[in-house]
Amino acid sequence: MNKLVRFQSKQQSIQPALDEQQQPVRPQQAQQGGKCYATLGCIWIEALKDATHRETFKIAIHLMQEYFRTGCTDITLSNVALREWRIRKDCKMEAIAELKRLGLVLVERHAERLAPVVHLLHTEELPEPKPKRFR
Repeated sequence: MNKLVRFQSKQQSIQPALDEQQQPVRPQQAQQGGKCYATLGCIWIEALKDATHRETFKIAIHLMQEYFRTGCTDITLSNVALREWRIRKDCKMEAIAELKRLGLVLVERHAERLAPVVHLLHTEELPEPKPKRFR
């Protein structure tokens, strides 16, 4: 018997075969919320060409994703929601101010510390959003 066969036989003898009931259970991977979809209308694209702040385009895409996910043009823009985009809160406020200056959104602030509510403008040229149905 060669060395490889002896090594394999030793490994097999160390670990007994598991039947179906003893098989380890693999945890299921968390789903990432389904497919992600966003589109920008021509008015948004033309206005964003004049954007100077680096985070403005990221926030515009996030706002459109939320619009298509919820079907609502009023979006609360929290710091937690922008964490996955790696956008700091001070950059968020500058980018929102620039979107407002470009005429793409209206901003409603209830208090200094609360997340602003952003009202999207020029959504009439976008396809109709299909909000998720609740079970």
